Formats: sequence, structure tokens, C-alpha cells
Amino acid sequence: MQNTDLLTPLSSASACSFDLPLDSSHQNDAEKGVLEVSLFRTALSLKNATWFCRLRWGIILILFGSGAIGLISGLSHHVGFKPNTRWLFITSILLCLANLLYIAHLYWIRKKSRIEFAEWNLRIQIAVDLAFLTVVVHFLGSIETFAPFIYLLHIVLACMFFNRNQSLGIMLLGYAMYLGCLVLEWSGIIPSNEGIYTDPNFRAAFGPLQIFTNIATLLVIWTTIWFLASRLSKMIMAQARELSVTNQRLIRTQTEKTKHMLRTTHELKAPFAAIHANAQLLLNGYCGSFSPEALKVIRRISERSHALSCEIQSMLQLANLSTVSKESLKWSKFDVADVIRKSVDSFQALAAERKVRIAEELKTVIVYGVEDHLTMMFSNLISNAINYSHVGGKVSISSSQNGVDCVVRIVDQGIGILPSKLSRIFEEHYRTEEAAAHNKQSSGLGLAIVANVARTHQIPVHVESTPGAGTCFTVRISILNKELNSNHSAVGLNRWKRFFRFVQDS
Repeated sequence: MQNTDLLTPLSSASACSFDLPLDSSHQNDAEKGVLEVSLFRTALSLKNATWFCRLRWGIILILFGSGAIGLISGLSHHVGFKPNTRWLFITSILLCLANLLYIAHLYWIRKKSRIEFAEWNLRIQIAVDLAFLTVVVHFLGSIETFAPFIYLLHIVLACMFFNRNQSLGIMLLGYAMYLGCLVLEWSGIIPSNEGIYTDPNFRAAFGPLQIFTNIATLLVIWTTIWFLASRLSKMIMAQARELSVTNQRLIRTQTEKTKHMLRTTHELKAPFAAIHANAQLLLNGYCGSFSPEALKVIRRISERSHALSCEIQSMLQLANLSTVSKESLKWSKFDVADVIRKSVDSFQALAAERKVRIAEELKTVIVYGVEDHLTMMFSNLISNAINYSHVGGKVSISSSQNGVDCVVRIVDQGIGILPSKLSRIFEEHYRTEEAAAHNKQSSGLGLAIVANVARTHQIPVHVESTPGAGTCFTVRISILNKELNSNHSAVGLNRWKRFFRFVQDS
């Protein structure tokens, strides 16, 4: 028996999408371009701020780990370092608290959709980091170590995150903090012997000319790196903005085409339904008798119009599933067994026509989801099982609870699917030659609808099939899916859980 899976990956919680408005006769191209660039920058700032928070956790771990290593007795003296580790622990703890505040602010930005504050969050992060970095540079050794080169990390990141003038401001702020640290040391306001080296004469060996030369060289290197990084970043950002604007225009164009297609398709639905109904009237003799040849033509008209009507219905369902966002859907609690029974009842006539027996073994399992969507999913799976069964065959449908999952199995004794074609069955309009020969009325959209619903609900669908013997679809629905969101009495707990999930993702 061959099998395949339709696996639905979980969606990322720190990620964000911003749709641009459709074309308006009152907006010119210049205004739309400014709006697109503005939305592009704010969305990018939110992603950059989230990424920067993740990076900071690694830096905090390095600082804390360095302090822990410094506590090992005698290790520092063997490598020529002072065993002073208190500042490492204090700095890592304060930096951790600051990072939690940044993350809380980003959570508020996303919850309130105030993305215009994302860039300010990023600016504050870099400014505060420069202050912490200045403390680190002082304790490592502001002159006798390579610690001042760590400022280059923030200078390069500023070139990536901001425009050229803003990154220049970040670099000048780094200048001011580093030179301010040196002035405080030279004036005696803060001790100048806090470096990590144990040799007290190490720093004294630097004369005024050497110190001036080192500082001047350092600032020249900073400026050169800023110039190159900002120029390269400007070029990349310009290309990225152009691609983003072009992509949004393509999306708008595709949206208009989809709307036009849906309008046209919807307008065709009623005429085909009317043709089918009138053809049925003719076949039932309401308009008199017809010759056998005429009845064959009328029957073909009826079958074809009914098939096209069903295909139009499937196209409309698939288009609606593809265009509606998850946030706008109506999620609720319901019993999976009730949904399956309704679907089975709607296909009893089809099963009787094809002489297919339906065996049910349904147990009550409460899940959380969009009932209409799951009805569409099970209706398509059940109709496929009936349509592709052999005459006199059997379709077995069962639902049960297995741990935190509701497991639904739909098994037929039909034509089956060849192993080489099993991986493509969820593609739109795809039909195997065997399926097309067995059921000429199918549109090839049923399993595409199943796949779309599965992705929206994050439901794995497992398929096993033996050619000539039948196919088994196994659907696993998590009974914990959005469980907390449905509990209005746990709003406060829900908020804390979402916050800690956001911290974990960050």
C-alpha cells in the first residue's frame, strides 16, 4: 500500500503582513509609491527589531557565560586576566531586563497594529546597546584591548536598519560614548585601571602619542566601514523597495483579475443551473415526448450542465478559501461527528445511485475550528470515496479521539491511486487517467479544497492507497487548536500565554 502526507507547517507568530490598498481613481502613482515605500519600511523595521531581540539573547548568554567562567578558581590568573566578574553578571541581567521591555513593546505594537512605533523601538534598542557596550569596553580595557571594535557591529546594523543620515547619527553617538568614556577615565572620575589584564604596567606602556594614534586610527576605521556599509545598504534597500513595490502592484493586478473571474464565474452558475433544471423537465416528459436520439442529446446537456455547475461551485469555494484571511473567519466549538453525519446525509442519494454502502462509526469529539470549512473538507473526501468506489462497494467512515487528536478515517474500496501519481492528487485540476475514466463529471478541485482547509486549520492529512483495492484518508484535528482563545473566562491567562509565546519565538 502506498501512502503520502499533506503536512501543514505551523505558522510563525513574530511574522507580520501588510496589504496595500487597491487602486483608486483619486490616487496618482506618486502618492501610491510613497505609501508603498512607507509601509515597506515600517514592516521591515518590525521584523528587524524582532530579529535584533533574538540576537541580543545570544550576547546576554555570552556575557553571563564569561562571568561564570571567571569564577573558576585560578583560571583567570593562568591566562593573565583579572578575576573580576561582578560587572559581567550585572550587565547581562540589566541587558536581559531591557530585552524583555523591547519584546513587550513589540508585542504591544503588533497587538495594537501601531507599526509606526517599530522604528523608534529599533532606535532605542541600538542607543541603549551603545550605552551598555561603553560599560563593557571600559571594563575590558578602553585602550589596551580590541573591545572598541565591537562598536562596528552596531554601526553596520544601523546601516542595514536605517537610512544613511540615521546610521551616521548612530555612528556619531558611538563616537561620543567612546570618547566620553576616555575623558571620564583620564579625568579620574571613573578608574582607568579596570581592564581585564592583570599586569598593571600594561596600560602604562601606552604613551600619549600612541593613544592618540590608536584612537584616530580607530575612528578612521569606523568611518570607512560606515561609508562602505551604508553605501551598499542603500543600494540593496533601493532594490528591495523596488521589488516590494512591484510585488504589491502584481498582487493588486492579480486580485483584480481574481475578482473579475469570480464575478464571471458566479454569473455563469445560475444559467447552467437553469439549463440543468430545464433539461430535467424535458427528460421527465413535462414538455411532451421526444425521440430516443433527442433524449440522448437532452441527457448529455443535463449531465454536462450539471457537471459545469458543480465545477463552478468548487471554483467559488476554492477562491473563497484562498482569499479570506484566518483572522476574519468565525471559529467555534462543534462536534466532528455531527459535521460528518450532515455530509453523509447529503450524499445518501449519490451512494444509492452508485449502489455504495456507507458504514459509520462516529464518536463525539469536540474540536475548535471553522465548521463550514471542515464541512467542505469532509464533503469532498466523502464524495470522492463514493464516486471512485466500485459498484456495490463500501465506504467506511470513523471518528475517534486519540490523545489530543481527533482522528477521522475515510476508507473506500475503489479504484485506488498509482504510487507515481499519489503525490500530485492535491494539485488544482489534477486528475489521473484512471480517475477521469471512472468519473467523468469530476472537476479535479475537491482535494485542492481539502488541502486549503488543512493548511488553514493546520491539519495533517495522510493518504494510503492500493491501486484497484481502495484509498484511505486519515485526518488528524488537534482538539487543543485555539482552545484558549475560545475561553472568554481566561482572557488574562490568554494574554500572558500569548506574551510568553512571543518571548519564546523571539
